[in-house]
Order: sequence, then structure tokens, then C-alpha cells
Amino acid sequence: MIRCVNLLLGRGIELKDLRREEGDVLAWISTGDVEKAASYAKKSGCHLKILREKGAPYWKKHYGNRYGFLVGLILLCVGIFFWNGFIWNIDIRGNKTHSDLEVRSRLAEYGLTEGTWKEGHDLEKIKNSLLLEYPEWSWMSLSIQGTTLQVRLTEGTPPPAMNEEGDPRDWVADRDGIIYSIVTTRGTPMVRAGDVVRKGDVLISGTLTIPMEDGSTQYRYTEAAGEVYALCSQEISLSQGKDYIEKDYTGETVHELLLQWGDSRISLYKPFRDLEYADIIEEPLGREFSDFLGEIPGIPRIGLIRRTYVLYEPIRKTYSEDQMKVLLGTALQKERDRILEEESGVLTEESIEYRGTEEGMEGTLSMKMMIEMGEEGILTPPEAQEEES
Repeated sequence: MIRCVNLLLGRGIELKDLRREEGDVLAWISTGDVEKAASYAKKSGCHLKILREKGAPYWKKHYGNRYGFLVGLILLCVGIFFWNGFIWNIDIRGNKTHSDLEVRSRLAEYGLTEGTWKEGHDLEKIKNSLLLEYPEWSWMSLSIQGTTLQVRLTEGTPPPAMNEEGDPRDWVADRDGIIYSIVTTRGTPMVRAGDVVRKGDVLISGTLTIPMEDGSTQYRYTEAAGEVYALCSQEISLSQGKDYIEKDYTGETVHELLLQWGDSRISLYKPFRDLEYADIIEEPLGREFSDFLGEIPGIPRIGLIRRTYVLYEPIRKTYSEDQMKVLLGTALQKERDRILEEESGVLTEESIEYRGTEEGMEGTLSMKMMIEMGEEGILTPPEAQEEES
């Protein structure tokens, strides 16, 4: 092996990325040196094998005589450059109170829409006009990257509300439950552990009662605050159909050829048959050429995709009662875990009931969880409290 490498180097054949791997010597050589290298290798008792080809000579060798392919490639490149002259996408970021549709409508007033020719737009002038016309936008930038119009906004924000003692409010229950614990940091507690509360009941009042020396009472108002934990109940109901389809694969596959153009796809060849019952597998073709085009600024990603349809015959079957219970139980537990995560709650008790229906089965999960309760509410003054009592 060493003799063969020395012979090739001695004959002026350049070996790039020379390395040894599992008893073989791997290296890149020029296409023009392949025949000479094979002859010298044979003389030294070695065998040369081509594992991979790339570069212009490879393309010329395999596609040089395919004039239709070359013409198509040229037309494709011309189409790419023509395609690159338009705005095909509008990327809007920074809008919070205004929808993308509203921003697009305002841009359309100045001729900036999808499918518009990129040239001839004074983006700086359009930006200044939009900022003058719509003062709720405090800052804006417009730029074109490839075929995308990038719109960046900063909306004017009102100053945050100051929640001081002069802005009093109550802390009220946002759901039904049983109070587990209450810690008041500001205001007057209105409930204690073990009390049953309904949604809207005052948990912590923003009214502070101050007894005076002469026996009269004065009131001071503040923003009620604290931590209130409660045991709350919730039910989750889901249904499961008894009928389902099992796939009986026929062993037959058919293929479809697609052209990937940016985010769009065009079918170049599609089999003329019913493909309703088939699993779909997609794989890219010519990845190297696609990656090469993707590195060119302003050109959308282009490539070929082969879509394989694996055909099967649908067999209609019916779940047993036990199978439906297992499926329902799994789905109910996932929904339970989602609710606990959203509420940051701790599960204390749960039970599941199943009942049959004409379509299959319905399951209801009843659970109790401990969560932090409360939300801001309108202050109820003492006079109103006296009237209610």
C-alpha cells in the first residue's frame, strides 16, 4: 500500500485528504489523473476504486450529452433570477396591537404587496410617510432581503398603571373552592381556612377599618394583596369511538416527483390512481446541488423531492370495552397533566367513570387540586357591604 502511494506521488499525481481507514487508503484525486492512477496502482499490486465523484467534470460526464437537461437547467437559472426580482413574502415583526393583516393593508397603500417588483420603491420615503400617518408606530424599518420584505415595528406604549394605595381594590375568588390557607400582606382578610367560596367572593378586602378614640370608625382604602390557596374541583369529559381502521399493507408502492421552490411545491409527476389509503414517505434528491443553490444570496431554496406512497387496504375493526377504557384513561390523564401544569396546581384526589354510548364510550375524570386562587376585583365600600348584609 505504501509502495502504491509513493509511486503515485512520484509520478506527479496529487493526493488530497490522504488518510487510512480499515486497511484501505482514501484520497481525492483529479478526474484527469484517474486512468493514470489506476494503471500505476495495478503495477504496484493494488486496486483503485472510485467511491464518490463530484465537481464540474462529474456533471459533464453524466449530464453533458443531455441537451434537454442543460437547456432546462439554463431556463431554471433564468427563472430563478427573474423570480428573485419580485417580493414574494412580507415578514412583519414587532406588531402587538395591530394585526399582520392591518399592517399589510397599510403597506399596500404605498404599493408594497406580495408579487410586486422589487425595484422602484423608495423604502425610506415610504417608512417616513407611514410614521407620520400612523403616530401609534414610534419606530419602523423597511428592508428587502432576497424576495422577502422585512418590516420591523415598535409601537408606542402607554405608561404602566400605578397601583398605589390611592388605587384601591379587592382580591376576589376567580373560581369556586374551599380555602386551605390565606396570608394577607395588604388589606383585611374576609375568609379563613375551611370556608367555601364562590367565584366573585371577596377574599381580601381593600378596606381597612380604623376605630377612633371617640368610638367612631374611619376607613382607609388600599390595594388588597396576599396569597390564598384553595382546594378546587374540576371535571374532564372525553369520548372514544368504538370503530377504527387497521392498515393491511399490500406491498405496492408508487412514487411522485415534486419541485421544491422556497416554501412552495410543484408536482412534476403524479400517479393517476386513488392514493387515499397510503402512508407517505418523502426524501430529497440532488441534495448537493440544492445546497449549492441555497448558498447563493437571494435565491430561494430549490430541490427535487421524491414522495413514496405505501399502499394499504383499510380493514374496519371495533375496539373492545377494555381497549376503549385504556385509550380514554390515557387521554384523560394527558388532559389532567396539562391543566395541572397551566394552573401550577397539586393533585390531591382523582377518579374516573366510564359509560357506554352508541358511538363507543365516554369517560369523565373528576379531580381535586390545590392551587393559588384570586384575581383583582372592584372595591366594595363599607356602605355597600352594610346594604348587602
